[in-house]
Amino acid sequence: MSEKLRKFLFYCKSGDTAGGKINIEKEIGKKADSFQGKVLKAAFWFFLVFFICGLISRGMYGAMLPRVSVESPSRMYLNHKVEAEGKVVENKKTAVLAETGIRIEAVLVKEGQSVKKDEPLVQLDLKDLEDLIENKEIEIEKNEIQIRTMEKNEALAANEKAVNQKRANEDYENARQKGDISLGEVQDKINEAKAERDKLPSQKEYVAAARKQDGEYQTLLNDLEKKKEQLEDLKSKEAASEEEKEEKKKAIENLRIEIEEARAALSSYKEKQTAAFKQEWETKKAQLDQDISNYEKESRQASMQKDDDMRLAGRAVEDANRETAADSSLELARLEKRELEKQLNTYRKIKEEGGKILAPVEGDIVEIHAVEGDRTGDGALLHMTDREEGYCFQAEISKGDKKYVQLGDPAEVELGSNQETFSDIPVETMEESKEQKDSYILSFPVTKEMGNLGDTGIMRITVTGEEKKLCVPLSAIHSDGKQNYVLSASVSKTILGEELKVVRHNVTILDKNEAYAAIDQGSISEEDKIIVSSTKQIEKGDTVRLLEE
Repeated sequence: MSEKLRKFLFYCKSGDTAGGKINIEKEIGKKADSFQGKVLKAAFWFFLVFFICGLISRGMYGAMLPRVSVESPSRMYLNHKVEAEGKVVENKKTAVLAETGIRIEAVLVKEGQSVKKDEPLVQLDLKDLEDLIENKEIEIEKNEIQIRTMEKNEALAANEKAVNQKRANEDYENARQKGDISLGEVQDKINEAKAERDKLPSQKEYVAAARKQDGEYQTLLNDLEKKKEQLEDLKSKEAASEEEKEEKKKAIENLRIEIEEARAALSSYKEKQTAAFKQEWETKKAQLDQDISNYEKESRQASMQKDDDMRLAGRAVEDANRETAADSSLELARLEKRELEKQLNTYRKIKEEGGKILAPVEGDIVEIHAVEGDRTGDGALLHMTDREEGYCFQAEISKGDKKYVQLGDPAEVELGSNQETFSDIPVETMEESKEQKDSYILSFPVTKEMGNLGDTGIMRITVTGEEKKLCVPLSAIHSDGKQNYVLSASVSKTILGEELKVVRHNVTILDKNEAYAAIDQGSISEEDKIIVSSTKQIEKGDTVRLLEE
């Protein structure tokens, strides 16, 4: 490359193209006739056109890029401002009540009206009040009749119960005594039968005794003994002759035959009678055993009967002593009488006061519920403020703002038609709203100099937060629905030179207010150039230019 060409390129790069063009053209003009001069002249025009096209192209490319504003994360205190509209209300709302059911003749005040203590508020209908008094007196008289009737019935019931208890106890004692007597009689029979069985001799003794009482047996026995005696007498007699001896021998033989017959008759009879006597003994013993068994069975039945009779009698005693079903009718009637008397006394007192409902305190009428011609109900006739309790300013804040507010925090309050500002008003109470979910009502004390009942205004509380190291404008915070992130402009080298590329940083927000957000350390640094605004929609990897370029 020639020296003149290098100078040309140098002049092009330095931007002094106009002056370079004049000097080069002079040099080339000197050698216009030479070949080298022609080449240089052609090259000049080529590079000049190329350079101009490059400038145009780069300018168009740069003009199309999004322009962004950047800020570096800064260290700051994140202050939170809580602001809400509110209204001056009474500290205490007093309800004015009246006995129910009395017709209202006239309402003597209007909403917003200031009244003094004991000032008439409502006039009740005296004629209607007299009718109510008369009706109450009749109701009380009817109630007294009912009470006397119930007291008499209660006394009769108590007397009847006492009689039933006495009779049930007597029946129980009679059942016990009757059962004892029956058991005693049966036990006597058992004892007698056992004694009779104990007196019964053994079978052998019974047979022997019975045999002694048997006349025929004794006759046969005596006949046998008599014949034995006759034989002995006959044997003892001496026979003188042979003939006498032969007769004696025959007589002895006959007598022996008679003795054997008598013994056989006695033995046969004895055997027969012994079997009969044994059977008789068995029969008597069996009868005695059966009698004892029957008496013992009768005893068990008598015992069971006694138990049944006493069980039934005992149940009758339980029934007689059982508490009757609770009946509160009499007590309720007495309570009703006391209530009626209380209402009657209230009506009479209202009548004595001329039927006027008076203001219980000094204050302002805020709500009137009473309607002329209607009867008083359970609710208040009207509501009024208690001037001694004062007023307060109430404002409603969200649940999110509640975490920045503490009882006693100073607030700035604008009140009144000219919106006068009062500073350092402390938060007196903070309660959850009964009407709006996730809302809280703040109350601030209001003096007479600050405002009147019903005045509206604005409350502002500024809370100084902790110092945060990395804070960026809220406009720099983006979200994809799952993750918060910021975009930064980072220098990147390309074939066209240095460019700014968009980089995404996922971040965690530690705290934020209406302007700035504090970012957790680690995701970005204080040197990062955080994009806070852009002329176009940008994404990660896009090329951008600074807005100030």
